[in-house]
Amino acid sequence: PLAELLTDAQGAFQFDGVAGEVLWLDAEGPGGVATAQARPGDDVVLRLSASAVVVHLRDAEGRPVGEATVTARSVDTGAVRRFPVVAPNGDARVEVAPGTWDLSVEVDGRGRGGPERAVVAAGAQAEVTLRLEPGVVAQGFVRDEATGLPLNGVRVTATVRNGIHLARFSVATDARGSFALPPQPPMAWVEFSHPGYHRWGTQVANLGSAAVALKALPNPQGQQQGEPQYEGVGMLLALRGALIVVDGVNAGSPAEAAGVQPGDVIVAIEGAPTRPGDINDVVSRVRGPAGSPVRVRFERQGRQFELVLRRRVLLL
Repeated sequence: PLAELLTDAQGAFQFDGVAGEVLWLDAEGPGGVATAQARPGDDVVLRLSASAVVVHLRDAEGRPVGEATVTARSVDTGAVRRFPVVAPNGDARVEVAPGTWDLSVEVDGRGRGGPERAVVAAGAQAEVTLRLEPGVVAQGFVRDEATGLPLNGVRVTATVRNGIHLARFSVATDARGSFALPPQPPMAWVEFSHPGYHRWGTQVANLGSAAVALKALPNPQGQQQGEPQYEGVGMLLALRGALIVVDGVNAGSPAEAAGVQPGDVIVAIEGAPTRPGDINDVVSRVRGPAGSPVRVRFERQGRQFELVLRRRVLLL
């Protein structure tokens, strides 16, 4: 938990009701900054000092990095300070208390660099150069392990630890099962998740351009015996004139996960056009054994697109 307050006219402060054995104190004012470690009940004097670290931000090729987040962690007290930096020439000044600091840099979508250590004297400034680690581009496609067919809507998430903070970036596979992540640090963890399938993950350095196969779960989660069930994709259909239209989508269904929306018109199934007004034919062709795929072509606002939906056991 974080608590903040302002000092009074005499420069005094008091935190009431704080918990924990060790507290990190961080002060900032016109005279500079100070940091200290204390325990509940201690009397602490924080002496502000106009000390700083000049940080030279560079990418893997040595070019200036103009916008980033710099994190400084005190080796002496454990205090952590984060600085959003905008510096067109890649050089920034961050104010820290005297002592020893580990500094690192993070750029959304590009990776991170560091830590580098700086020893800062009172009233002085130190210098460090932080370079972004060469990023690894992760791209490929995701398929069903049993059938080899592409999976649409798989969530691909890269997680990077920066000190005590976690940064996440995610994308979803398209109708062809393809995905592409921006450059990530080699140690970033990439996880693949999709309803009805086992999660799978690996370090981005082990991934590269790869085909990922996800294994379907043996049984739908949360299924209870005795409840009415059917095997399908979770679309409620209706007739609009001669058009066969999605009237609703069941929550948690394959259709919802794939992005099917009410109002979408079904124009073809497995490449064969639908028959005008024959809703029963569409229902019988969309339904099928759980775990099997069905390829459906939709029309939305004049634009056609195709999705591969994997049938599941669903509750009526």
